[in-house]
Amino acid sequence: MSSLHAEETTGSHLGPLHGVQLWVAQPSTIRDGAAAFEHHPELPQVELDGGIATVLIGELAGARSPARRDTDHVGSTSRPVAPPSRSAGTGSTRW
Repeated sequence: MSSLHAEETTGSHLGPLHGVQLWVAQPSTIRDGAAAFEHHPELPQVELDGGIATVLIGELAGARSPARRDTDHVGSTSRPVAPPSRSAGTGSTRW
């Protein structure tokens, strides 16, 4: 079995696109079930040490995503709270 699809704009949107797809192998008990799609425009965020994480699926630090999951896994994105700063004279970036 194979899968083929493409992500394309409608042609009327000129700004940047933002999206995430997570592909997870399903357990054999549900693998052959009906196809499904979920869209969650709002996802929980949690503040962590030095950053903010958006919980895409599963639970992280007490924040739980509304997305269905059939296995015990977590998917999240994170971003720093403040932009990185340069250490004077070292050329290194610190988060």
